[in-house]
Amino acid sequence: MLNKVPAATLVFWMIKIMSTTVGETGADYLAVHVSLGTAATGGIMVGHPWDRLGRHHRRA
Repeated sequence: MLNKVPAATLVFWMIKIMSTTVGETGADYLAVHVSLGTAATGGIMVGHPWDRLGRHHRRA
């Protein structure tokens, strides 16, 4: 049991860091380069995952 904990923790942090970096980079791109502003970017960054989750559950 103790041998699995460090591996699981390492994988968790690798995925978390990669996904956080991609999310922040995407949000910065939308807010600054596409000029959507903070409110629209926030709506997209919150709404898109919920939309995808809803579509996934409707298909299943």
